[in-house]
Amino acid sequence: MLRLLPLILKNARRNLRRTLFTVGGLGVSLFLFTALLTVVSSLDGMLERSASNPILLVTPKAGWAHVMPESHGSKLAHVPGVRRIAPYLFYGGSYGDVRGPQDSFTSMGTEGDVREIWGHQLVIPEADFACYLKERTGAVVGQQLLARFGWTRGQKVKLRGTAWPVDLEFVICGQADFETDKSSFVMHRSYLEAALGNPGYVTMFAVQVATAGDVAEVSRRITETFATTGDPVRAQSQRQFMEGFLSVMGDVRGLVRGIAVLVLLAVMLLVANSIAMSTRERTVELAVLKALGFRGAHIVTLVVGEALVLGLFAGGIGCGAAYALFGGRGFAIGVGPLSGFSVTPEVLGWGVVAALVVAVLASALPALRALRAGVVEGLRHVA
Repeated sequence: MLRLLPLILKNARRNLRRTLFTVGGLGVSLFLFTALLTVVSSLDGMLERSASNPILLVTPKAGWAHVMPESHGSKLAHVPGVRRIAPYLFYGGSYGDVRGPQDSFTSMGTEGDVREIWGHQLVIPEADFACYLKERTGAVVGQQLLARFGWTRGQKVKLRGTAWPVDLEFVICGQADFETDKSSFVMHRSYLEAALGNPGYVTMFAVQVATAGDVAEVSRRITETFATTGDPVRAQSQRQFMEGFLSVMGDVRGLVRGIAVLVLLAVMLLVANSIAMSTRERTVELAVLKALGFRGAHIVTLVVGEALVLGLFAGGIGCGAAYALFGGRGFAIGVGPLSGFSVTPEVLGWGVVAALVVAVLASALPALRALRAGVVEGLRHVA
């Protein structure tokens, strides 16, 4: 193929306008494919990592729209296997020109050193956390919200409540990024409770156990402990909780995979049409090459090689653009597990592989036709 490379490159440049349109269309499609693949890869990775975390999330059995008494905390602390607990009270929250529910974000009040519960899953710079502990109205915020609203450290912001009808003012102390959530807003539960008249409510308890292997047994004990109370609970592992969150919006991963496949099929037709037109225009040339002694393998190499060149260029453009835009700061399509996606080298590799596979499949039929065309038949097509 290396000996034929100059001829392949010359053929690719023959109709420059068509080549540019083909590479551009394929590049845009691969950009979309890379972004979609990032979503699937990130969600799968989050679910796999969460399965190894020794964390249980305890919520009211009736669902997120309900609350439970904070007195559940003292009972939870005495369940065998429980090491630490952290209560959370959901606030909701919206900022600025609110147009609908989609403009609100996850904001919750909690207590104590939440880093002890979440460990490596929660990253808060030491200075930011010190500010948060010192300021009664302090809050630490995910990087997606900081970028979205342009908030800076020390800035005062006012949120409108969605779960509770109270508007609260906060001081942005810094950044807090959960492994599975880059759009969270963490405040002091005591501040929120005081604004609500201290009703003593909790939306969720984060429960730390000794090891991930203890999660199932401790979950069973917690469920049994509160089964006969007036406020039964549901204890779930992080993986179960995340799967439940995603199921509310349907089969997100399946939908994204389906769209990615459709994108590749559509672009394959584009490349196939371009290669077919290019091969048809060179019918006489290919016949002459055969008459000069070029074997079938050479003819196939010329056709498939041209498609591979286009695929490599398009893959570099599409995947490179995805990495340039999302490789460092990532992107979000929602809240919770849908707020922390970042393009990785592994995903870029799959994007390039997809470009080459599309190129080979798209050039298969044109290459077969060129291979089967006879010398005499080809020479009849005089330009």
